[in-house]
Amino acid sequence: MEMKKVVILSKENVVILSRAKNLIFRSFTSFRMTAPLLNMTTLFFMVAVPSFAAQAKGVQYVMGTLLKIELEGSDTKTIEATRDAMFNRVQGLDRLLSNYKPESELSLINRLAGEYCTVSTTTFASIRSALDYAAISKGAFDPTIGPLVHLWGFDSDRPAVPSRIEDIQRATAQVDWRAVELDAAASRVKLKPGMTLDLGGIGKGQAMDAALEIAKANAKVERVKLDFGGQLLFWQRSGFSPQKVGIAKTDHSGGDFGTITLSYSASIATSSQAERSFVWTDPRDGIKKRFGHILDPNTGWPVERTESVTVVAPTATQADALTKPLFILPPREALEFLKSQPGVEALIVYHDSSKGLTQVTTPGWGKLKSDD
Repeated sequence: MEMKKVVILSKENVVILSRAKNLIFRSFTSFRMTAPLLNMTTLFFMVAVPSFAAQAKGVQYVMGTLLKIELEGSDTKTIEATRDAMFNRVQGLDRLLSNYKPESELSLINRLAGEYCTVSTTTFASIRSALDYAAISKGAFDPTIGPLVHLWGFDSDRPAVPSRIEDIQRATAQVDWRAVELDAAASRVKLKPGMTLDLGGIGKGQAMDAALEIAKANAKVERVKLDFGGQLLFWQRSGFSPQKVGIAKTDHSGGDFGTITLSYSASIATSSQAERSFVWTDPRDGIKKRFGHILDPNTGWPVERTESVTVVAPTATQADALTKPLFILPPREALEFLKSQPGVEALIVYHDSSKGLTQVTTPGWGKLKSDD
């Protein structure tokens, strides 16, 4: 089969389109939730020609990346209105939860660290959900990672190794999800002085799920496909049209880890240290080392062992949040942790001292694998 490839480059993203008969392969460069920087993790998916009469599509830049919405259903006017409401919902969450916006409720909580801050029920629920994932992962995922993110410069376009070990130790001491106080009755949040919340590890997934709820409420919407900076979400009201998803390697080799087929509504997310990484030269021996943005809240340093983690989960919040503890935990321990997460499958790629680049998967991952 002859295939033609067109590469389109722009300041915001990279898109690769390949056409073969009625199939379209799309590859979108992934971004982190609130970061304004390019993220080199890539997911690409294969889509059959739509079978519903009405379609509504759109793309907006929000939460530091591109959100693409595709809806199909039975009435063009109503599903276009639903698409617009979905975009508005995500934009609204960004105004509440972004730590890049000084007027957001999250920024207000961080500024008022040391005293209670009253917030909307939406912001409160988002923070509580993040803390729930911190609890089940025993802190491997920690939304109070903000002091370390700032110290390493991963909230800017100039990340760098901190100049003093003492600074890393001091910032690490400020990271502790258990120290966040919640007052559900009054919708209040309190941080310890010096702490900052950063919902970048879960907020994108939360926004996708919130947008999906709007689509579900419209009976004329039959199928939903979201691509939010490379994280994908597929939903269909009845039945399900199988979706083939290829997992691209993050080492710039152009290869991939194969293709999986989703036969049910789910979300798929990948985290990689190729995102917002930088090269550092050790002044002691001149050896160059690459550091990525995923920080271990226990050590205060970027994780070096893991190359990438891909998660398939029933919800986008799960898929987004769970990639982080799976990245930080040792691979076998990560798989053991996933036994407590029904319906979640994962591919973990890591560096083994004797085998080199190695991959482990959950038992159900093999059932998702495609032959082609």
